[in-house]
Amino acid sequence: MNLSYSAPRAWKIFLSRCSGAIITLSLLTAVLNPAAARPPEDKLNYIVKNFCVICHGAQLQGGSGPPLQPSYLRAKPNQQLLTTLLYGHAPAAMPAWAGSLSRSEAIWLIQRLRIGAVIEP
Repeated sequence: MNLSYSAPRAWKIFLSRCSGAIITLSLLTAVLNPAAARPPEDKLNYIVKNFCVICHGAQLQGGSGPPLQPSYLRAKPNQQLLTTLLYGHAPAAMPAWAGSLSRSEAIWLIQRLRIGAVIEP
């Protein structure tokens, strides 16, 4: 019996059977403990209040950077916003936040900006 071929197949079967359980556990964690599923709001509000407002305006209405209000963000695809937030946009002097924000934090922040739910600076 050649284990080098059967071990990867067995591993794939195991993962395919466990993936449903892992997803179910993740969803249960989010439902039973919503605080664990969402990023720390204080951290994200601090970033908006102390950094984003410098370029995007005190009310996020725009300044040297574009507005971050729902009416403006509506036309922007999520992936474009996520990429810009995490990796920056050098021509516009937008810094990369990947070192300070996780992907889930960035997604949560974009969702909050899209509905105008970021606490005012």
